[in-house]
Amino acid sequence: MRNSLDSSWVNVDAQLEKRYDLASRIANGVRECSTPENALSARLVETLSSAKKASSPGQKRDPENRFQDALKNILAVVESCPNLKTNGDFAQILAQLKEIEREIDSAGEYYNAVVRDYNATISSFPASIIASRFRFEKADSFELNPAHEEKKTAR
Repeated sequence: MRNSLDSSWVNVDAQLEKRYDLASRIANGVRECSTPENALSARLVETLSSAKKASSPGQKRDPENRFQDALKNILAVVESCPNLKTNGDFAQILAQLKEIEREIDSAGEYYNAVVRDYNATISSFPASIIASRFRFEKADSFELNPAHEEKKTAR
């Protein structure tokens, strides 16, 4: 079960890395759009950096939520910038981002299910005796911020 837990987190993290790459490309595109949005682009890069530094689900939760908020703000700018909306390459990046968001949701749901099962197993008798003896500790789930959850249910 611990191996399943680790491999499911690796899958979530790989999807997050793909999104980070696309977010960097989006930030660069927004910088080219206009000067007032450079502050939003800088904020996205800053939150992206902190989200990348975190490695475990517990450490990643808060930086990831800040990153999602910054990404949401940048995407609002993209909607208002005609040069970016008509740019075919940028439209492709946005389509890839939507697909990766779906993959993150799916991988996150699977990871959280594995966490739930893992935590239940190490808490039940007699497994709890072995778990405490060999230092199997409860795993942290990976929860998304409420704004992202609302967007997900609206799909």
